[in-house]
Amino acid sequence: MALTHHLGPLARSAPGTTSGPVIAFGAALGAALLVFALARLKLHSDLALPLVVLMLFLSAALAAMVARLRGRGDRTGVTYWDVAGALTFVGIAAAALVDPEQLLRIVADPQR
Repeated sequence: MALTHHLGPLARSAPGTTSGPVIAFGAALGAALLVFALARLKLHSDLALPLVVLMLFLSAALAAMVARLRGRGDRTGVTYWDVAGALTFVGIAAAALVDPEQLLRIVADPQR
């Protein structure tokens, strides 16, 4: 069977144009992992995961603000909108892991 077109990438971006969003995504996930590790050591274990979820949502909001300020621009690579969406998705997945009884213990006994 003969191929009718070249099997390369559909859109090529200039080298280095997508490094900002990729670095922002890696930094946000790294910071969330660091906050989770420190929260498990220093805070009550019930507070660690909700704190990480909050940080992921704040990072997603920051990425969305950066994307909004940068405008449409070149859409051939990873954009800040992609980073905001991915961080929101990861935050929702992490929020699904929070046990409702865990949050009830946090609210019922604020001295922890």
